[in-house]
Amino acid sequence: MKQISNGDLAEIVTSLLVGRGATNQLDSTESFSAFMTGIAQVICDHCGGEVVGKADSSFEEWLVTVASNDSLPEDGGIWADYDPDGSLIDGNEEKEEAKA
Repeated sequence: MKQISNGDLAEIVTSLLVGRGATNQLDSTESFSAFMTGIAQVICDHCGGEVVGKADSSFEEWLVTVASNDSLPEDGGIWADYDPDGSLIDGNEEKEEAKA
């Protein structure tokens, strides 16, 4: 049995997302996409927001799309400081327009 500290867990996740761990453990585009999308979903589940697009590398880097929902603080919460050109509100409005 191993006990993993919060620092150890952060190091493991970082290694899998941006380090050597990804090439050793997440050996396909599909598995990496699922892992990254899953991590974003865990953050949304605990901090607010909603994953509205699975992780993909269509652009120059891997991206996952997150939008606002009822559980996200008005200030954007944990997501506020990332992608300053993007808007959590706009993403949710676009999703609603697509449903109409």
